[in-house]
Amino acid sequence: MIKILLDETALKTKERKELPDSAFGIPSKRIFPLNDANHIRSAIQMFSKCPNELKPELAENIRKKAIEFDIKISKDSEINKY
Repeated sequence: MIKILLDETALKTKERKELPDSAFGIPSKRIFPLNDANHIRSAIQMFSKCPNELKPELAENIRKKAIEFDIKISKDSEINKY
């Protein structure tokens, strides 16, 4: 099992369990929650911790949610490589 730590202080366990798979950067593993602006920013910061084989999927999902929440991704971000 992949364990990724994000700042999830505002997302309680019960709330996390109630999120649909689509609210995660990697839906199949339910990691990298992208349910609000703070979690999207955390996922951007933690992107380098994602296993390489999952980075393309995570990058795509972060980009979609960043647009939805009007969050700018730096041109220098590793996300732009995918």
